[in-house]
Order: sequence, then C-alpha cells, then structure tokens
Amino acid sequence: MRNFANKNKVVIRISTIVGFSIAVLAAIYCLKHAYIVTLNRDIYAFLDASEYIFYIFLAGSIVLSGKYSFKQIIGLIIVGIVLTLGYLSSSYAALLKAFFIVIAVKELDFYNICQDIYKALLIGTLAVLFMYSIGISDAGIGRRGFVSFGFVTPNVASYIVQTICFLKLYMMAKNQKYKRWSYFIYPILGVGVYFLLGSRNSAFIIAVAPYIVAVLSKIMANRKRKIILVLMEMIPIICMFITMLTAVLYDKSRMVQRLNNLFSARIFLNYYNLKKYGIMLLGQKVAYSSDNYLYNPVTNQYSTFNTIDSSYMCLILQFGICVMVIWIISQMWLIHKLWSEEQYQLMAITLLLFAFGLFESSVLEFVIDFPIICLLAKRNSRNMEYEEISRAS
Repeated sequence: MRNFANKNKVVIRISTIVGFSIAVLAAIYCLKHAYIVTLNRDIYAFLDASEYIFYIFLAGSIVLSGKYSFKQIIGLIIVGIVLTLGYLSSSYAALLKAFFIVIAVKELDFYNICQDIYKALLIGTLAVLFMYSIGISDAGIGRRGFVSFGFVTPNVASYIVQTICFLKLYMMAKNQKYKRWSYFIYPILGVGVYFLLGSRNSAFIIAVAPYIVAVLSKIMANRKRKIILVLMEMIPIICMFITMLTAVLYDKSRMVQRLNNLFSARIFLNYYNLKKYGIMLLGQKVAYSSDNYLYNPVTNQYSTFNTIDSSYMCLILQFGICVMVIWIISQMWLIHKLWSEEQYQLMAITLLLFAFGLFESSVLEFVIDFPIICLLAKRNSRNMEYEEISRAS
C-alpha cells in the first residue's frame, strides 16, 4: 500500500511539473510576440533561454515517469533525431518543441492541460494588453491600417484570440447552456476580430467554429460509415496536395491567379519560395526579407515582402520531406485516436486548424495546434462521464 501511495505521489508531482511547464511555455509564447519584446534583444533572449529550462523539466519528467518501453524509446529517439536535424537545417524549433510536449504528457489528463494553456494565454494576453495600455508596447498602425493592441502584428493577436476561443469551445462543449450561447457569442467575436484586427481568416473561423463543430460532430458520429474516418484522415495530405498544386500552377492557371488575389498573394509567395529554394530531404533555411527584389512574372511587378504563410509549404520547404512525413502521420494518427475515443468536438477543431494551416504557418506551434497534445494524453475524463450519463438516460 505504501509503495502504491508513493507511486501515486510521484505521478501527481510529475503531472504538476508537466502542467506547470506547459502553462509557462504558453505564456512565454504570448509574451515573445509582444511588440516591446521583439524590439528588446535582451528580453527576447531571456524569454528564449527560459523556454529551454522548462523543456529540460519536461525531458526530466519523461525520464522519471517510466511510461515508455524500450522499443518505444528507440522509436522516439529516431523521431527526435529527425526533428533535431530538421531544426538544425531550418533554425525553426517549433515541431521539436511540440514533440517534447507530446511525449511528456503521456497518460496525463488532456482537459487539465487545456485548462493550463487557456489560463496561461489569458494571463499572457492581459499582460500584453496592459503594456499596450500604458504605451510601452505599441506597434502603431499596421500595414492594412489596423492596430495590434500590444502584439507585434494584428495577425499574431488574432490567432492568439482564435486559440483562446477554440480552447474555450472545447472545454465547454459538453455544457448545453454554453453551446447555445456560443452560437451567438462566437459570430460577434469573429466580427470584432475582423474590425479590430483586420484578420479575415481568424475572424471567419471564430465566427463559424461553433456551427462547424456541431455539424461535423453529427456527421462523424455516424460510425457505420468508415469512409468518413478515411476522408478525415486524408485531409492533411489533401491540404498539402492543394498547397503544392496551386504553387506549381500559379504562373500557368488563371483560376489559381484569381485565388491568389483572394488570398492576399499567399499562392504567389508559395510559388516564389518553392521555385527559389526547392525541396530538401531534411529542410533548409529560408530567408525572409522586406527588400524590393521579389519579381512576380504574372503581374510583372516587384513585391516588397517575402514570407511563407502556409503551414504546409513551410513544412516541406523549411523542414523537408522527412519531417513533413512525420507531421502528417502524427496528424492522421491523432484523427484516428479522436475518432476511436468519440471526441468529435476536438476532432472538428483539429479539422478547422488543418484548413487554417493553408493560410497561416502558426499552426505548426503547439500553442495554436493544441489538439496535437492529445496524441498521447489520457482521454478527457469529463467527456467519459458525460457520455456515460447520456447513454444511461
């Protein structure tokens, strides 16, 4: 009995360390995107170094937990090496960081982790808003005439708000009263994001999220039709295919060029960077620049801004084929797991993030793509209790 009690205490302590570490990392993510922090190299470097301390805590928790067999450890080491090589090639650590978090939360309650991230993002956002209100983190008017309320750009502010909304939608999905209110509140929030921050993508996704989640949950609840699961699992591959196809056809197809105008030149930027850098096995560094050197052969004009907004193009160009395959397999595995556990609300949010990834590279960050943490985490106990009550009634 004493050994069992001691083991429980160790598990509780490890879960506390992991939950606290993830919450702090989420708050740091928020603060690193504050305008004042991006201007001050010392503060940014301090926050960057602080992140590694908490990743060390996560690594220690993985070792102490003893949750993995020898074969599993070998598999994780191989994946970790590939992701590390992707990081060294691209200088972009988002997926390697997400990997540490995913393996650290094995058998921990996913709902509690979501609560920790939600609270951390709220605290971080309020801190940034406070700095904006007292005038120390004001980026001024952005390129489309919008303010960022203390964040480095309005887009960054919009997808942090979007993540807070998604977390709340998931955590309260079983509360029928809240679900009714969400159909009214979320469209208002979406309109607010559009008019205050100018982000069409986040505004639209926030506004329609409760309706999409409700519809997709009902569709996916029809478990007799396995074709639905197959289609859902294929969505990351379909999104990658669409991204590559539109980039390749940009200078050949009028339809793709019209889509490019609709999506703020994102397809052109995919085309430009794909043509310039090509595809590598283990990724590469992609130089972003605001120099006047991007020539568009379709419009016969020069662009003054280069970036990769698509998560899928970012995956294949910066991280390379090997890391892209790991990411796609993990997302397909996640969809299969959520389906088998009947977590349709979270599955619907994951599908919305797949769509969002067509337009924003932020989906590669664990904070934005929080459902990926559920890959090895324990099933939400609150969902289980609700389903048992529903079946009994």
